[in-house]
Amino acid sequence: MQKIEPVVDFDALFIPDAPQTISYIIPALATEGVLAHRKTGAQNTEPLLLLGASSWNNALLASRGGRNLDNAVFVDDIDLSEPALQAHPLVEFFKQKIDSQPSTIEVQAFNAASILKQFYSSSDTQLKQGLASVLAQGTPFKGLEKTISFNSQGDSLSALYWFTFKEGKIESFVPELNSLLR
Repeated sequence: MQKIEPVVDFDALFIPDAPQTISYIIPALATEGVLAHRKTGAQNTEPLLLLGASSWNNALLASRGGRNLDNAVFVDDIDLSEPALQAHPLVEFFKQKIDSQPSTIEVQAFNAASILKQFYSSSDTQLKQGLASVLAQGTPFKGLEKTISFNSQGDSLSALYWFTFKEGKIESFVPELNSLLR
């Protein structure tokens, strides 16, 4: 019986799922040859660019995915490898009590609580304006690892960090747009 090669006529595949699910999906895609068969013209192929969500910022996923995840790209609003972040009391607490680093959602919860604490310990003028209007004015608040502010529509003005996988490890990088689009 002749093996039929997969037809991969798209440049990237976005998989916004949890690490547990991804650790099943990626090997299946690799086994079927999907990861290595993106057509680039004539008979040439390149590896398919995998795109993920912030939930991919997970060391266990990196080790389970191995080389199948190499060069996959995702963004997150925290970089747990930042030296300043490693020295923060919250991170130290997690290391001592839970023997792990805080997840993105735990850092976001800490940042939200910090914003509320800073707001309610601020001047009476800010309290009269209300939290929503203070946030909409772009008032900066100190978060765990960076300053947090929002525009008038409520969108975050904080920069995102870019990450990729290399040989079973997560690495941060600064993207060149052309290199992502190939």
